[in-house]
Parts: sequence; structure tokens; C-alpha cells
Amino acid sequence: MFVKSFGVVLLLAHFSNCGSTSSLPTLSSKIKRQSTHDFPPCLTTYGKHGRCKPLEMCYAFNAYVNDDRRVLVLFLLHSQCGFRYGNPKVCCPVTARDSEPEVTSPFVKTDLLPSLEECGISSFRETYDGEETRLGEFPWMVALEYSKYDERSKEMVPDIQCAGVLISKRYVLTAAQCVKEGLERVRLGEYKLNTNPDCDGLGVCAPKYLSVDIQESVIFKTYKKHGYHDIALLYLKEEVKFSDFIKPVCLPTTVEELYRSYVGQKVTVAGWGRTGINYYNDESLLKAEVPVVNASKYFGADMAMVFAGGEEGKGPCDGFSGAPLMIKRHVMGEARWYAIGVMSFEPIPCVQADQPSAYTRISKYMTWIEDNISSRKYGIYYS
Repeated sequence: MFVKSFGVVLLLAHFSNCGSTSSLPTLSSKIKRQSTHDFPPCLTTYGKHGRCKPLEMCYAFNAYVNDDRRVLVLFLLHSQCGFRYGNPKVCCPVTARDSEPEVTSPFVKTDLLPSLEECGISSFRETYDGEETRLGEFPWMVALEYSKYDERSKEMVPDIQCAGVLISKRYVLTAAQCVKEGLERVRLGEYKLNTNPDCDGLGVCAPKYLSVDIQESVIFKTYKKHGYHDIALLYLKEEVKFSDFIKPVCLPTTVEELYRSYVGQKVTVAGWGRTGINYYNDESLLKAEVPVVNASKYFGADMAMVFAGGEEGKGPCDGFSGAPLMIKRHVMGEARWYAIGVMSFEPIPCVQADQPSAYTRISKYMTWIEDNISSRKYGIYYS
């Protein structure tokens, strides 16, 4: 059971600090009725008011029974506020009625990914209709650069074939299918592939794009070509400095986002490919707003994927592999962009009615992402 398993985790953490685990107490299934005076006030990991109470008495945490996701383990470890008679206590959110969970799930604090003060911040509060993006609208977009032999010049030339998304100062998230021969570096702060630097119609120019070598690529271990688990991490050779035109996107690290279906919501995909409207793209960064659909009748029930699109003549075509599927949320009164999917494949021919594109659902791979990042941070080999 979820609560008991996390109770053991918290107990082990406590007693390992004391240097002994010889007599671990068990969680009691029966707790006496107590007044609020028995639960001192505390602040939750989300900075809201809570009460420090035994884990079993926190309904907000009991709501996630039988789920052993690492992101929830980390959340509960951060929520620990002490022990009572040997049983772990957590800072439980204060709700209108103590038997109901908090409406907004706490953000899991971690030093592995950028905080909400850094991620998902666009220079534009509102986005315009249409498929043309504005300079700096999505500063987390990454162009994957390959080396290709050019018959005319008889030399190796750069070639952009995939997209990715910046998730930290050192990591880019993309599709596993994009990790192939010739991939050597990434471009950050890129807008139009055929100009450098990039300028908008008002004479505002961005700095030249930043080219960074890839030190290592990590593909999800059970990925098979043109199959599921189409996700990969690119570890950059050097840290990048965030700026107005280079910023990380937010990832779905809240408990709420882990279980959200998104069906019926409008989401945005961006990349340097072609779309149903801009079929002859001049190498500009384009976007398409598409609805998330329930595609179980076509692909079966697969919660590791997000399906979006399926509107006649609208949406991404070829050239969007590895591109992020994004949704805008308002967090603490501020707009934040979250990447919820990675483009895996689109139907052929594209932008046909009832034929959505498929995206790898990022929330299902958060444990894998955090494991890989932490392995680098702490020098532990992980594959």
C-alpha cells in the first residue's frame, strides 16, 4: 500500500540518521481521535499552510494509494516534518474540510530541474493565432544539428533534421529516433535557420544562436525503432547561460500533472518542419495549436502516449520529430509553459481528419529523466 510503503521510506531515512534500524516500529492502522492542537502548523513544500500530522491521517496523500513513482517518493520525503511514537509525520495541506485533499497539488522541490521562477517563461503574455511564431516566443526550442556530406561542395555541412526542448542548463529532451548518425550539436536561441542573427519585422534582433556540442546521448533503454518509448536525453558538453532567448521549459513534476488526461484541451506544438497551412516552410520556427483527443479507438489504451490533432488541413507535418507538445498553465498567478509530450510520429498523409499525431507522454518518464540527471550530478552510472 502506498502510505505504508512511504512510511517505511520515511522511517528508514529517520533511523539511518540515528545509526540503527534494529527495531523499526510499524505504522499503526488505528489512530486515536486527536484535536488540531496535536498537529502544529507548518508550511508545505508548495509554501502553503499545513498541519504536521501522522502520514496515515493526511487524506491528501492517501489519495495516491498504490503508486510508487519516484516523484511522489521525493515529494513525501520533502514533506516530512517529524515523527510521533516512531511513526512518520508529514506537513499535510490544510483544506476547507480536513477530509478533502488540496485542489492544487504541491510542486515537487528538486535541485535537478529549474524552479518555477526560471522555467516556462515566454517573452509574450499572449500568443497570436496562426502558425508563425514571434522572435523569442518559445526560448526553450532547440534545433538538432547533424553533419551531412554535401556532394556539391564536397564537404560536411550542418543539417537540421529534428527538434528538442531545453529542460535545464545541461540537458535537452528529444525523441529517441532523432539520436542517429551525424548528430553532433544543438542550436539554442535559434529562430530562422537561414539567418544569423535573427530579426523580427520591427527591427528587433536576437543574439546569434548558440551552438553547443553534445557530450552524450541517452535513449530510453527499451526503445525500438518506430516503436514506443520514443524519448531521449542529450547531455551537453557545457552548461548554457539562460537569457531572454534561451530559457528552459517546465516539466510535469506536480502530482496533478502526472494523472491529467488533457483530452479536449488545446495544446501547442512547435518546430522547424512543415504544417498543413505552411507546407512550404522557409525554415522558420512554426507552431500549431491542436486539440488533445482520445485515440484509443485507433491505437488502443496507452497512457504513455498523448494524441493530438486530427483536424483537416491543420497541424504538423514532416520535420517535427522530437518537437515538444506544450500547454500553458497559470501557476501562482503567472503564466508558465509546460512540455507534456515529445513528437513521435504523424500520420501519412498528414493533417487528415480523425488522424492525430502521436507524442511520447513526458510525465510517464519523469523518474527516468530524474534518474539520469541525478546520476550525472552524483557521479553514479545509469543507463
